[in-house]
Amino acid sequence: GDIEEVFGIASSNIWDLDGSEDNGYALMRSPRGEIATLHATWSEWKGYRFHIEAYGDRGMARAYYAPMMSMLVSMDRPGGRRRRKYHFYPSNIIREKLRGWQSTTERTFHSEFADFLKLCKGEKGDIADGFDGFRAVEIANAVYRCTEEKKSIRLENPF
Repeated sequence: GDIEEVFGIASSNIWDLDGSEDNGYALMRSPRGEIATLHATWSEWKGYRFHIEAYGDRGMARAYYAPMMSMLVSMDRPGGRRRRKYHFYPSNIIREKLRGWQSTTERTFHSEFADFLKLCKGEKGDIADGFDGFRAVEIANAVYRCTEEKKSIRLENPF
């Protein structure tokens, strides 16, 4: 759902690149009181095996890169028996070994652009819409403001 309040910190203590943080942390709250956290980093030192995780009351999903794979843990009910499912993407791994990581990036951009064209035609796509993009930038800017002002930032509905 939507985000109503953001508290976060951005730092550039590792790479010290002007205009680019190497770590960003965000704690976000929805209008219904649901909480989400985000940590984005350029200082992961375990061989560049990045991942993204999402947790819910009936499981979690984790997607890895280098090599590309994912894991899904699901339960019928909160606290129920856990089921794990792994997904591997050997064609992507082989393509990247032969043609480099840029080949996956290029395919991703083509897919995103095709979805963008669907949205422009009024069709349902798989990517986020314009408001989602606006809100993502607004959340990132709220984290920068939090870093400066040391207080949470309330997001208003602009529409």
